[in-house]
Amino acid sequence: MSCRKWLLLSLLVGACNEAPETTIPPTQPSLSQQVNFGVSIAGAEFGSDGLSFSNEQPGVLGEDYFHNKPWTFNWFQEEGVDLFRVPFRWERIQPQLNGPLDETELMRLLKIAEWASKKNVRVIFDLHNFGRYSIHHEGEIISAVVDKKYNSQVLVSSDNLIDVWSKIIRACDTANVTPWALGLMNEPHDMGLGKWRKISRRLVLGIREMGSKHTLLVSGDGWSSAENWRKQHGAKTWIDDPLDNVLYEAHVYFDHDGAGKYGLSFGEELRRDPNMYERPRQRLQPFLEWLKKNNARGIIGEIGVPNSIKPWERVVRKAMLLLQQHDVEMIYWAAGEWWGDYPMSIQPPSKSSLGSDLFRSLTAN
Repeated sequence: MSCRKWLLLSLLVGACNEAPETTIPPTQPSLSQQVNFGVSIAGAEFGSDGLSFSNEQPGVLGEDYFHNKPWTFNWFQEEGVDLFRVPFRWERIQPQLNGPLDETELMRLLKIAEWASKKNVRVIFDLHNFGRYSIHHEGEIISAVVDKKYNSQVLVSSDNLIDVWSKIIRACDTANVTPWALGLMNEPHDMGLGKWRKISRRLVLGIREMGSKHTLLVSGDGWSSAENWRKQHGAKTWIDDPLDNVLYEAHVYFDHDGAGKYGLSFGEELRRDPNMYERPRQRLQPFLEWLKKNNARGIIGEIGVPNSIKPWERVVRKAMLLLQQHDVEMIYWAAGEWWGDYPMSIQPPSKSSLGSDLFRSLTAN
């Protein structure tokens, strides 16, 4: 069973009485024609939204955040996934700015990259920090925005960001492992007018100056919203990469506010917006057209819907068709062994599982 079939079938789990089931129009592409996609394997970025989280209090491994076991990666790889996004936190891999990397967190990343090389799949190291670094300063914890002044003092600079990536890259070189891509910063937001463009431009050049040839993923400000991409960044690209090996990374969710929380029932979403099946076009087209006009490359770094509500499948199919037409890959949010009842989790319940109940019933013969 291919990964594409697994993902779309997993979206059909369970029954939904909130809105009538919809028949997928015959114009939808066959599964074998769908756009390639990857999966985010989450866990190491968990536990970072508490008030006490900081570089000095990064949480306890196994209680606040988690490392996924090899079987999860193997399970998805055996089902056809060839692209894995692995989120991690800056404060954990580098507890002191400009300091050494934490060996435990570093070895986790290096082992995943080594595994990916052996399996001939791609892995993305994703710095999941939202344009910030949580730091103790003068007796309080500040989620400090990169290059922002606090009482005339910059607490976390773009030079610090270049430093952590340079050390990760050197560690990869020393271990002779090569991640396919580096996700330079997940979902920066509220950075200040034009600040993220300047920071990311410096970061790309700094990484290239040290000789790295990695594919670099540059997220957009404003939570990387695909729908608001041009509003946030203007009509033109802003990265001048001497290797021309940058992908602009946008994210998209399909609930009413695009936040990916899916707090409303599907029926309420449809009652509020009878045209909600057009959301894939409305939310993806601004980013896709921007890429086309600039002859730029891009990727959808996060996309996801509740996996137990059948009508959302039609929305995802429309998104996949649009991405396939523009030759843009997507990464599904999310897998990971510690999601529990998280509605968008596509994690199989065990390494011996075939996936969802519906998946098992449809593949029994």
